[in-house]
Amino acid sequence: MRSAGLLVFDVADELDAGTLVAGEAGYPRRARVRAQCAFAARQTMEAVQTLLDVCGTGGFAEASRMQQYWRDASVAARHAALNVHVGYEIYGKSLLGVAERISPLV
Repeated sequence: MRSAGLLVFDVADELDAGTLVAGEAGYPRRARVRAQCAFAARQTMEAVQTLLDVCGTGGFAEASRMQQYWRDASVAARHAALNVHVGYEIYGKSLLGVAERISPLV
């Protein structure tokens, strides 16, 4: 989970520094940031899954806050911008210099 935080803080630092302004950051940098965010979302989901494993089936009860955390994290991690497979493909193509883009968000 620490690695997810470090990745997200790195992106936040770039945003604060103004290096990720749309159009100015450059495609490779934006592709890397997207992959970083997707990986952080995946790591977060794995941490939530571990917590659920510890909670057991009671963690899925409607009255359980854990169920709400799991649901919220699951929805957020499935957002199109955080899809790890798409993020990795975009980043990989940028590293290889492949001009074809699969997402208009990058």
